[in-house]
Amino acid sequence: TVASRASATPSAAKVPNALPSYPKLPPIFFVGLPGSGKTTLAAALSKQFGLRLLVTDEEVARRIAPKTISELTSTPEGFQQFRDAERAVLVEQVLNQSNIIVDCGGGLVEQNGD
Repeated sequence: TVASRASATPSAAKVPNALPSYPKLPPIFFVGLPGSGKTTLAAALSKQFGLRLLVTDEEVARRIAPKTISELTSTPEGFQQFRDAERAVLVEQVLNQSNIIVDCGGGLVEQNGD
């Protein structure tokens, strides 16, 4: 019968969370003012498309622990250390990578050479 043939035919609606396979995509960078929604949008797109997410501030915070970012950046020398750590995160985790979304700290683009 028509009904039995229709139920035997696979449907895209019946395949949960089916994502297309993506070729190598260049890194996608989110840059903006604090509170502009970079992290929220980057996380949503990462989940939606199955791309790796790198939040640079979180990675820097892991590297400088037990200090916090606020503690480290309270002096000019500490601020420069923070910027150096930020740059190292990008070079180590993004250079020559594909299929990654990068949520950049707001000041990342203020550095010379970036």
